[in-house]
Amino acid sequence: MMMMRRAVLCALLVAVLSACGTDDEMGEVRGHVTTESGDALAGVQVRADGTDTVATSDAQGAFTLSNLKAGGHTLVASHADYADSSKPVVIKAEATAEVSFTLMLAVGHVTGTVRMEDKSSPAGVRVSIPGTEISAVTDAQGAFTLPAVLPGSRTVVAHLDHYTQDSKDLVVVRDETHSVDFVLARAGAPAVTFPMLSVQGGVLTLTGGSFGMVRGESSVTVGGVPVAEYFSWTDGKIAARVAASVASGDQPVVVTMEASWRPAVTGSVRVLRARTVSVQNSMGAGIRPDGTLVTWGQGPAIENPPQVGGGVSVALGTYHSALLKADGSVKLWGNEAGVLNPPPVGDGVAVACARYACFVLRANGTVLRWSLPANSELEVPQRVKDVVGIEGGQTHVVVVRKDGFVDAWGGNEQDAATVPVGLSGVAEVAAAGNHTVVLKRDGTVTGWGSNFHGEGSVPTDLSKVVSVGGGMVHSYALTKSGQVHCWGGGYGECDLPTEALSQVAQVVTIKDGVWGMVLKQDGTLVSWRGENAQGRVLPPQGLVLAVPPL
Repeated sequence: MMMMRRAVLCALLVAVLSACGTDDEMGEVRGHVTTESGDALAGVQVRADGTDTVATSDAQGAFTLSNLKAGGHTLVASHADYADSSKPVVIKAEATAEVSFTLMLAVGHVTGTVRMEDKSSPAGVRVSIPGTEISAVTDAQGAFTLPAVLPGSRTVVAHLDHYTQDSKDLVVVRDETHSVDFVLARAGAPAVTFPMLSVQGGVLTLTGGSFGMVRGESSVTVGGVPVAEYFSWTDGKIAARVAASVASGDQPVVVTMEASWRPAVTGSVRVLRARTVSVQNSMGAGIRPDGTLVTWGQGPAIENPPQVGGGVSVALGTYHSALLKADGSVKLWGNEAGVLNPPPVGDGVAVACARYACFVLRANGTVLRWSLPANSELEVPQRVKDVVGIEGGQTHVVVVRKDGFVDAWGGNEQDAATVPVGLSGVAEVAAAGNHTVVLKRDGTVTGWGSNFHGEGSVPTDLSKVVSVGGGMVHSYALTKSGQVHCWGGGYGECDLPTEALSQVAQVVTIKDGVWGMVLKQDGTLVSWRGENAQGRVLPPQGLVLAVPPL
C-alpha cells in the first residue's frame, strides 16, 4: 500500500512540473520594427529586459530573439534616433511568440522669432534646416516653430527673397525646446557670373545670386531685349532664353531685381548667330520659325530625324547630324547615331559636323566631340579653347577664338587644316570641300586650302562683307549692301539667278556640292544648279525657315 501511494504522488508531481515548465524549457520571439509611416526600420536593438539576449533588426525590420526561458518577459526596442518602446510577452516552451514595434522619432523642438531690420512685416520668412525637409513659415509677428528636429548639431536658416540670409548653429536635445532669433537685413546687388557665349534663341545661364527663389518682377534683358521665357529661376541660378531677334556679337546683359533697393547688375555675353540651314549635296536640314526641324533629300545623315521643337541650330555630317535646342541640349541623329553615346549637355551654343564626327561648342568656349572610333583624326586638340565659332567642312574642322585667331584640325588634303601663319582678326569662317573662306572683322575676306578652280582667289575689291560660304570648288560672300559675290567654280556655281541677287540674308555653304544656295530675308531658299551637278535635291516647295539676324 505504501509503495502504491508513493507512485501516485510521483505521478502527480511530474504532471504539475510539466504544466508549470522547468528552468530548461525555452522559446523564441520573432517580430518587425517599423516607423510611424509604416516603413521598415533597420538597426533597432531589441532585448529581453534583465537578460543578455539581444537582436538587431535587419533591412526589412525583422528580428528574432532565441533561447528565451519560458515565462513572462519585457521586450525593449532601442534606436539612437527614436524613442524606446517596450512590450510584455509570454514565452511558451518550444513555441514562437510574435511581437511588433512602431517607433516614434526622438526629437527636440526649435522655436523663435524673425525681425526685419528695415521694420517691414516679418511674415512669410522661411525657417529651415538645410539637408532636411524640416521648415516653417513665420506668422505676422515673425514667430515660428520647428516641432520635430532630430537630436544633434543642427544649423537653422532664415531666408526671405531679397534679404540677407541669417543662420544659427545649435545642439538639439531630445524632448527639449530650443529658442533662436534672427534678424534679416536688405540684400544688396546680386553677385552675377556671366557666361562667355550664348546664341540667338538659345539659353543664357547666369549663376551667383541671391536672385530670389521666385522671379516675381525680376527680369533679364539681352541686347536691350527683355527675356520672355525662363527655363528656370532659383536663388543661385537663372536659365533664360535669349530672344531670337537679338543681333549677333557682344551684347549687354542687365539683371534687374524685383526689390527696388537692389541695384541692377550689368554684364555682357557674345551672342552667336544661329544656323538654321545646313546642306550637303544630296540632303538638307533646316529649322522653321516655330523651332521644328525639317529635312529633305536622301542620305544617312538625315535618317530618323528627331521629332522635337525648340530647335536653334542644325549641322549635317556624312553619317550623323546634330540639332542644338533652345535649352542648350543637343540631339544627334542619322545612321546608327546611338553608337555615339553622347553625354548630356545643357549649355550648347553651336553645333558642327565633319565626316563621321559631330561637335558642340559650349557657353564656356570649350568643344565636345562625338565620333566613331575610326575618325580619331577629328579628335579635339587640347590646345583648343576660348572658342567663339565652329564650322565643320568635308573632312576638317575650323574654329574661331575669342582673340580673333583661328585653329583647324582633321583631314589636311590641299592643306585644308593648315592655318596660314599670322592670320588674325577673324570674325567668321566657312569650311567647304578642301578650303576655308575667312571673313575678317574689318569686313574683308581671305582663306586657305585648295584653289584648283579659283575658289581660293578672293576678289581684291571685296569689302564690307557680312557673311561668307562656299561649295566644293567655289566661294561666295554677302556684302552689307546685299550683294552676293561668287568666285571659283566653273560648273555654273557662280551663275546666280535673279532671285539670289536681292533681299539675301545669308549665303549657304554646301561643303561637298558644286551648286549654290542663299537664304533670303523672307525665310525662303533659292538654289541654282551648276553644270553636271549630280545629286542636288531641292528643298520642299513653300518651305520657310527661321532667319537669324546678323
